[in-house]
Amino acid sequence: MSQCSRCLLDLEFHSSLDGGFCPNCGLKPDSVEAPVASGSAANAGLQGAAPVGPGVSFVLFSRFWQSVREIIFTPTNFFSANAAMLLSDESLSTALAFAVIIQWLASFFNFLWRTVIGTAIESRMDDFFRIAGDVMQNSPGTSETLEQLRRHTIEFLFGAGAIVLTPFTTLLKLAFSALLVHAAVRFFMKDSPERRHSYSTTLKILAFATAPWILCVVPGVGILLAYVLGFGAAVIGIREVYSATTGRAVLAVLFPELLLIAFVAGIGVFFLFLAFNVLRLVF
Repeated sequence: MSQCSRCLLDLEFHSSLDGGFCPNCGLKPDSVEAPVASGSAANAGLQGAAPVGPGVSFVLFSRFWQSVREIIFTPTNFFSANAAMLLSDESLSTALAFAVIIQWLASFFNFLWRTVIGTAIESRMDDFFRIAGDVMQNSPGTSETLEQLRRHTIEFLFGAGAIVLTPFTTLLKLAFSALLVHAAVRFFMKDSPERRHSYSTTLKILAFATAPWILCVVPGVGILLAYVLGFGAAVIGIREVYSATTGRAVLAVLFPELLLIAFVAGIGVFFLFLAFNVLRLVF
């Protein structure tokens, strides 16, 4: 049985394109050969089209977890080995899907651990809304409305709402973070013909750097480990793919946080200046 070595398409039932190219992934005819062993398919990495055919679920599952392990334990090897793929115009959807799956799992486990301490936090929220209801008890119907708001707020915050919204929030956060990080990359790093700086490449690097967030499966310390290792993976990814120094890569990845700190500091200075002028007018 003839089978495509990349996507595992059975070429006996699907006619090849002109020139013998695979009709599913477009693989060159000299690469279309006998069926590939499951171990080889699992180690195919992230490059290439998604396979179809028998055993696909196992191949995709193995490929996904192999990438997660490499990014967590050997991020330098992962990003250096996949630099060509990250610099190309391909595999953007693969990177985004990878990040969405990781963040969805992280959100699920965060929700699971939040429910353990959710009762204690909910009791504090009960006290807050009860006091607010007493203050507003002279307004007809306000207390009942506030109680409904409290109940719906708790149900959403500690319910499945965050998990449902995870794919959308993940894509939005990645797109915005990549925009700021890429601005820093363009500003602090030199472009080269072999390592062209592109927004899609930066987006893919940050997407794959979310892999450590799978550690949210560990309660408590898992979030801290995920943040530290995720930051390290992003720095290593920028450094390896763009051939930059570690210092410049750190600066690029930290740029969104530095911008946020500068923004908050600017607001603080503005209000201090405003308060100073008000006090000067009063006294």
